[in-house]
Amino acid sequence: MQTFNCRILVGTSCNKTAELMSLICSYCNKPITGEYIILGDKKYHTSCFKDHIELKCGICHQGINGNYLHDEWGNNVCAHHNARYCDSCSKIITTNNTRPVNGRYYCQSCTAISVNSSVHTASVYQNILKTYNRYGIQQVPANVPVHIVDAKALAAKSSSLSTPDLLGLAVTGSKWSNFSPVKTFTHDIYILGGLPVPEFESVLAHELLHTWLNQYEVKMNEAEIEGFCNLGSYLVLTIAATKHAQMLMKKIKEDPGEIYGAGFRKMLAEVKQKGWLKFLTDVKARK
Repeated sequence: MQTFNCRILVGTSCNKTAELMSLICSYCNKPITGEYIILGDKKYHTSCFKDHIELKCGICHQGINGNYLHDEWGNNVCAHHNARYCDSCSKIITTNNTRPVNGRYYCQSCTAISVNSSVHTASVYQNILKTYNRYGIQQVPANVPVHIVDAKALAAKSSSLSTPDLLGLAVTGSKWSNFSPVKTFTHDIYILGGLPVPEFESVLAHELLHTWLNQYEVKMNEAEIEGFCNLGSYLVLTIAATKHAQMLMKKIKEDPGEIYGAGFRKMLAEVKQKGWLKFLTDVKARK
């Protein structure tokens, strides 16, 4: 969490002619007389500063003078409030008494669009399949049950994994038919409840590519697998083209981890080098 500083000083003009010529408000460009505000190397009429320049805290709504938090949505909050950033959109949470949902904290905007049941997942699912078809990712399993679960249930399903902050999981089973030499697959997807819609779409897109890889029995190392699946998240977020989606894309691109972050950047570089058609052909050939 980065802290910024806004140090405001107060000066007073003594109304001498030479001083009046040098004291010009940096906002309205008119001479300053009397008390004025100094911010950095600029001077302002008190009224110009208060009305047009001063940073206002999103919690106490007072002018900020000292350390403060800033987010990429343009929000500012006095540091002494010990505010949190939203775990999804990275906006500063400005409401009091915010309680975690499945271990994550959300702003009001994200809470309003949270996904807590499977009722509305079908349309999201179909939109993802359409996006994948557009890029040549075909024959993605089309009817995988999507379960919205709490953190405890998700942890139980992923007990063999050591991934922190897990948001979703794809589970695949397979068996040989007694009457045909064809292997059949079953899939289930589990997603943490409470995710805002853009993040839910991103996680579902990721997990669907796990089922695609499993069904094609592709053999890659963990970083390549998770990096490939993150390409799916990145695609649907790119098409969403919202500020929230951009913040989630930034998290994917800048993830410092060796598995999800480095794996994504490696796979993205392959796509850029080969194009989607050649890239997908090469991936399916990795048996």
